[in-house]
Amino acid sequence: MNILLSAFTCVPGSASEYGNGWNWAYELARSGHRVFLLTSSAGKAKIEAIVEEEALPNLEIIYIEPPHVSKWFNAKGTVSNSSLVLVH
Repeated sequence: MNILLSAFTCVPGSASEYGNGWNWAYELARSGHRVFLLTSSAGKAKIEAIVEEEALPNLEIIYIEPPHVSKWFNAKGTVSNSSLVLVH
């Protein structure tokens, strides 16, 4: 099965949300699924070391950087009139 997984915080060997994103991607890939992981580059060094060491050819990492949320608000602290699309 092909799986697209979005894990903004993804750092192998970490606890809480940082480790949770990695654990989902890692275990799904080890189970034989082809995983496309969207994540920030915060854990890039650790991710790439493990992917190389473990030989996980069905795990593809796509590093993206989300826009800074301050761009969505005007001086009054309310959402600006620009088109804001947020998917979670």
